[in-house]
Amino acid sequence: MSRYRISKYDPSSRDERGYFTGEDWTSFSDIGKEYHGTVLTDLQYAAVEAKYIDAVTTVLRQNQIHTMIVEKLEKRSSPTALKEMLGRCHLPFPPSDAAFVSRIKEGARLDMTEIEKTVKLVLRDCFWCELLSETGDATVEFGYDYYIYLQGVTIDADTISSFRSEGIYIELL
Repeated sequence: MSRYRISKYDPSSRDERGYFTGEDWTSFSDIGKEYHGTVLTDLQYAAVEAKYIDAVTTVLRQNQIHTMIVEKLEKRSSPTALKEMLGRCHLPFPPSDAAFVSRIKEGARLDMTEIEKTVKLVLRDCFWCELLSETGDATVEFGYDYYIYLQGVTIDADTISSFRSEGIYIELL
């Protein structure tokens, strides 16, 4: 079964074991810190986050996957605490996001709009989960250090190349 890694880390900066050897931000909590001589802003963070969301949803749509099921859900904080945490990094946490965090449940069936919101909120550490296709053969998994893994999907070379040109790397593992 195919397994892909989505990241912002250039594969040419990986060692022989596949570990990224460069220095780069790995979380929204790095907003305000300096990397490569530039301070990471909330706008720069949000732009990369949007590309990740686009990569995931593009691949799912190309594989005719329009709904996914929430698995292994871990809620970490209350919506009030999340709003405070994200506010420190100048990231919005509107009432619609708070309501989504409050109502998401293990086994929930998500449409594409909810999948997009889930990817964003997991990347922002609002909760953690895995997503499973209704047929059970495709997954979206979230790893440490701003990695997303897709399994059971097919990704064509044009899609990989298109995202690479935007600084998002989709690698077959």
